[in-house]
Amino acid sequence: MKRIIDHKAIDMTDDEFRLYNQICRSYDRTNFKGEDLFKDHFESNNDGIILFVRPPNKKYSSLEVYTFYKV
Repeated sequence: MKRIIDHKAIDMTDDEFRLYNQICRSYDRTNFKGEDLFKDHFESNNDGIILFVRPPNKKYSSLEVYTFYKV
């Protein structure tokens, strides 16, 4: 099923989407949303397949976010 991450449609199972949300909620703070960690981290095609994972170089990120794409 396609889900929206960083304004991109990504093909994800329910379990993958649940994990994505768990990761996001674990990084939520009063002035920060966990979803922001996933911004500009990947490129995908029209089928929702992630083609390229971009290492963060201009902002804070987490190894947990980076490895999420590698599963």
